[in-house]
Amino acid sequence: MVGSYYGQDMDKWLYQNMDSTVFFAAGNVGSVRSITRESSSKNVISVGSSHTTLGSDNITYVAFYSSRGPVYDNRFKPDIVSPGHQLNAARASGTSSQTCDTVTYTGTSMATPAAAGVALMVRQYFLDSRFWPATCNSNYRNCRAFTPSGVLVRAVMVHGGARMTLFDGGGSNSVRLGKEGVCI
Repeated sequence: MVGSYYGQDMDKWLYQNMDSTVFFAAGNVGSVRSITRESSSKNVISVGSSHTTLGSDNITYVAFYSSRGPVYDNRFKPDIVSPGHQLNAARASGTSSQTCDTVTYTGTSMATPAAAGVALMVRQYFLDSRFWPATCNSNYRNCRAFTPSGVLVRAVMVHGGARMTLFDGGGSNSVRLGKEGVCI
């Protein structure tokens, strides 16, 4: 499905399955125009990695290794950035032995599941009937829970985050971002 060069198959599938949201890791190349082919699809959520570590104060920095656009038609990617630097995860031993080991990994492949988990919470927010009566203005007629479309979940994810302030290029190669996210 993702095999088409510019992701038209994935965009078509998302159009036919309006309640779905699809995430792809942006890649770990770090240079301009290095977004993975799958992540360049117009309607998927392309996820980059922030340079966030335990105790870090640079939570608004895009990690130096996180791939970025623009993509083939000059659209900006990644769509969002999520913590992906030195995250702990369950360690699968690849055998039938049962272990409780963890491992620390870094990259957009770690950031992507974290972003997908947030999308599930966004979806649950709209589905939760307990929330709406307590917080909705009683003057509105349609003040009840509903099943959000994938497009709505994507919009909340893309437009509901904090602005990143720096592409961490390592020392003098770092680029500050302007008010509108434009490099200055």
